[in-house]
Amino acid sequence: TSQSLGQNGVAQPMFNLLGNASDPDGVSNVTWSLNSGPESPLSLGWDTYRLDVPGDFNAEIPSNSLVAGSNTILIRATDGLGNESVELIYLDYTPGVSTSLPYSIDWTTTPDIQTVSQVVDGDWSLTPTGLRNNEDGYDRVVALGDLDWNDYEVTARVTLNSVEQYFESPSSGPALGLIVRWPGHTPDGKQPARQWWPLGGFATYRWLQSGGGLSEFKVLYGDAGVTHDSQFQPISFQTGVPYVFKVRVETNPDASTTYSYKLWRESDGEPVD
Repeated sequence: TSQSLGQNGVAQPMFNLLGNASDPDGVSNVTWSLNSGPESPLSLGWDTYRLDVPGDFNAEIPSNSLVAGSNTILIRATDGLGNESVELIYLDYTPGVSTSLPYSIDWTTTPDIQTVSQVVDGDWSLTPTGLRNNEDGYDRVVALGDLDWNDYEVTARVTLNSVEQYFESPSSGPALGLIVRWPGHTPDGKQPARQWWPLGGFATYRWLQSGGGLSEFKVLYGDAGVTHDSQFQPISFQTGVPYVFKVRVETNPDASTTYSYKLWRESDGEPVD
C-alpha cells in the first residue's frame, strides 16, 4: 500500500499496480482511479496471459499522469451482491532522475523491490539469496534501469529452482532471460496490454516440448519474436546452481545495432567467446 517510482529513473512508461480481488459472493468489477480522478475498469484473471491467477488485476498507470511527490491510487471492488470495498495505495513519484552507469543492485541488501526496479508482472519476494518469483506464470517480469539508457551491458547472476514441465497456448514454453532496449508493453486495446514488442534484443534460455520431454536452447530474439541466433543445448541447466547471463547492446557507426549474449555456469568462469 506504499510504493515508489523514479528514484533510480523510470524503466518503462507505465507504473504497474498489481493485486488480487476475491469474495465468497464473486467479484463483479474492480476499478482504479488516480488522485481522485475518473475510475477506469480493470480486467480480472485468469486470462491465460499476464493475469495468471483468478482475481488477479494489473492497473497500468502512465507515469506521465503522476504528479511529483505523493500520489493516491484508489482501488474499488464490488462483489456479486453490490457490496463495495476500497483500498488506498500511496505512490511517491520522483520525476526527472536519469540513473548513470555503472549501476548495480544487490537484492540481498535491498529493503524494497520497488525502490530499485519496477515490478511489471508477477508476485516477487526478496530472499537471503536474491529476488525470487513466488509463482510461475506467463511473463513474470521486473524492469530495471532507465529508458534513457541506449548502449550498455547487463550482467545478472541467476539460479534456477524448477522448470514447469507442462504448459498450454499462448505459452510456447518456459524461458529465462534479459530483454534490452525494451520500452514496455505496447497499448493494444487489451487490459493489461499483451503486446511485448517493439523491443531491442531478448537474450533467453528456453525449454520446448520435444519427444515427450523438454529440449533446451539458447536464443537471441529480435523485434516481433524474430530469431537472430540460436544454439541448441549449450548447457544443461541444473537446479540450485548459479549461472551468469551477460548481454550487450551497441550502436554501430552506420546506425545499426549489435546485440551480444553469453551464458555460463558461474563456477566455470566467463568464456572468451
